[in-house]
This record gives sequence, structure tokens and C-alpha cells, in this order.
Amino acid sequence: MGGKDESTKQPEGGEEQQEGRLPNKQISQIAGLIEKTEPGIPIQIEMAGATVIPKEILEAAKGKNNEIVLNMGGYSWTVNGTDIAATDLKSIDLKVVMDTDNIPGRIIQALAGDHPVQQLSLVHQGDFGFKATLTVNVGNEHAGKFGNLYYHDSAGKLVFIDAGEIAPGGNVSLTFSHASDYMIVMSNQKMSQANVPDELAPVRKPGGTQPGGDQNQPGSGNKNPSGNGSQSQPGTDTENPSENPASNEQDAAKSQTETTGQTQAASNSQSGAQNKSVQTGDETEAVPLVLASILSLGILICMWTKQRNC
Repeated sequence: MGGKDESTKQPEGGEEQQEGRLPNKQISQIAGLIEKTEPGIPIQIEMAGATVIPKEILEAAKGKNNEIVLNMGGYSWTVNGTDIAATDLKSIDLKVVMDTDNIPGRIIQALAGDHPVQQLSLVHQGDFGFKATLTVNVGNEHAGKFGNLYYHDSAGKLVFIDAGEIAPGGNVSLTFSHASDYMIVMSNQKMSQANVPDELAPVRKPGGTQPGGDQNQPGSGNKNPSGNGSQSQPGTDTENPSENPASNEQDAAKSQTETTGQTQAASNSQSGAQNKSVQTGDETEAVPLVLASILSLGILICMWTKQRNC
């Protein structure tokens, strides 16, 4: 197959098609095509007015390293089988409505300022159960800039989702995992959650998560553009010595050294006392020894003198 795209087209006649949904016969054909396609080969599906990705196609693609490209006319969705995580897959309507006005102007102005903005809304509400990349045209005049995607949550807050470079021709690809109201801000540099004014940033819940955003999306729920999020900063946490083996070894070594020093000092003190005692004893016993020697010598002289007189 050599990397060649596999593609399917809508049948021109036959089965009546439900609104927004592919005919059942074509769904079965696409599911069979996905199952027999080698990993790594994209599969192009011409939706021809349909916007619903059927559960059967999702189940066939789940876990396979194939990109399923759904061409819907003015935009396309790309889903990789390895990004399909849900266990209870359902058919999802991926219809995109461009140039909506659901996000209030004051919120757009507070974030974007003078930067151009394009609003869009997804017909489906809630999570997809998989990640999908939307490729949409934002205008050739923005080529070379960045399209920055922000989610407008139910509390009126803004959550950064993704950013992508706008290609020649005006297309930009951005990753979604749930449907709601969004805005794309065109700027010369990538933006992030750090660009959201404090009054429009979601309140961080206990545990470091942000409400309203998909925590698996780049930048979502993270006010810190460096990506540290709720991680503790150096020096802010109190370290428990009992949980630090290296610290325990150092403390033990220090304690052992102090104990050895104290023992050695005590030993030296004891030894000095003994030496002093011995020296004092020698001085004390010297006088009696001398007297005893003189007395013994006197007795010997007396005995020798008596023997001569006899």
C-alpha cells in the first residue's frame, strides 16, 4: 500500500440517508476498510454533507494507528485510532458552525485586544470520548501567524486549549476533545493560559485542576505558561527527614562522629586521671622506702660490728 491514502465516497443512489449520517451500507464498508488497512496509512472519508461519525467506525478504528480523515467540505476532522479512549463509544455529530457570536464582546476584547478573532461552536455537547483535530480555514491573510484556541466555559471563563501555526492558504489545525463554544485568536506568537486576564481565568479547584477544561489538552487548567501548574515550587514544601534516606545517612554519620568524639574525650580524661594517680602514688611512697633502706643498712652495720667484737 506504500502509504497511499485509502478513501471512500458517498454512493449516489440506493439507501435513504438519515440527516447528518452516512448510509448504513457505507458505514459497513468504511468499518471493513479500516479493519484491513495496514497501520500508518491514512483513511480519507468523503462525508458529502454528513457530519456524524458513527459508533461503528469509531469501534473499528479504536486502538489502530491509522488516521481517519473526515472531509466535511469547508473543514475536516482527523481522528487517530490510538486516541480513542472511551469504552462506551457513541455516534458523535462533529458539525462545526463558524462565525458565531455566543461569546460576549467584552470577553473577547479583554483577551484578544486588537487581534483578529473567529468564533465557532460545535453542535455536539460534552466530551467526544476521543481526541480529534479540526482543520479549518481562518483566512490566507493570517498565514504565518498562530491560531490560539480558547474554550468559553459555562461560567463565562476562558481556558486555553491549543495553538497551531496557520499554513499558507489560511488553514490551521487544532485539537479538541469536547464540544462547546470556542474562539480562535490570531497572533504573531503562541498564546497560553497566561494571556487570560485574572477575572476570566477559572478558579482552581483543590488538587490543582481547573474547572471547565480538558486536563489532557495542551495548556488547559494551567495559568503558568511554563507548564508547572500546581506543582510545588522549590523550597515551599517541608521535607520529612524520615522519608529522605540520604538525609538519614548524613544524620547517622554525624551522630556517630559526635558519639565517638565524646567517647574518646572521656577515655582521654580517664587515662589522664589514672596517670596522675600513679605519679602521685610514686611521690608518696618514695619517703618510706628511703627510711626503710637506711634502717636496714643500720641493722646490718650493727650486726657486723658485734661479730667483730666477739
